[in-house]
Amino acid sequence: MFWGALGLSVAIHATFFVLVSMPQSPLKPPPIKKPLEVAYQETTNTAKPAVPPQDYTKLETQRSKLPSLKDAKPDDAIMKQQRELIRKDIFKDAIALDVEKKPIGKSEEASFKKTVNLPSIPGEVFKSQEYKSYYQIIREKIRKFAYFNYKRLDEGEVFLTFSLTHEGELVDLSVNNQKSTDNEYLRSIAEQSVKDAAPYPPFPEKLKENKKLSFNVIISFELK
Repeated sequence: MFWGALGLSVAIHATFFVLVSMPQSPLKPPPIKKPLEVAYQETTNTAKPAVPPQDYTKLETQRSKLPSLKDAKPDDAIMKQQRELIRKDIFKDAIALDVEKKPIGKSEEASFKKTVNLPSIPGEVFKSQEYKSYYQIIREKIRKFAYFNYKRLDEGEVFLTFSLTHEGELVDLSVNNQKSTDNEYLRSIAEQSVKDAAPYPPFPEKLKENKKLSFNVIISFELK
């Protein structure tokens, strides 16, 4: 009996030892799971894009060649050269606002009404009724082209003289400088309008005996 009890005890203890030594033993308490810890590391990017230093060598070289500003006045050519140099080399990417040449916006331009007229020339005498009727036809044709070419808000009158052949071909176009405005833009579009209107209608039957006829017109550009 003693040896039997001893053998049974040894067997029980051996079994218990084996169960305890197993990795996933049912006799061991379940492991305690710790909460997942997440660590955040703040990073700051303090690096700045490399900006190449401004090269003033060219500017200083050009400025050194200019006369001294000591006795220069605001409107002197020296001051104008300096301002132009600075504007081109330092502020070349900036938007320059020139008050004297500031373009007129659409809304401001719409407030003006541009008109083009070909008024009668004081003291003008027509050779005949046929000549007067033909003159009115070519004058109206010129007026339409002048109105189309009139794009800017300039005012003035341009006095022109030209001749037409009996087939309506334009010849001998000129501007009367003494009677015309000094505005080059208006003088230019006035001449161009007379050219654009060509060729003109042939002479009427009663004027065909003339190989060439001369005409004077005043193109008046006005704003209202």
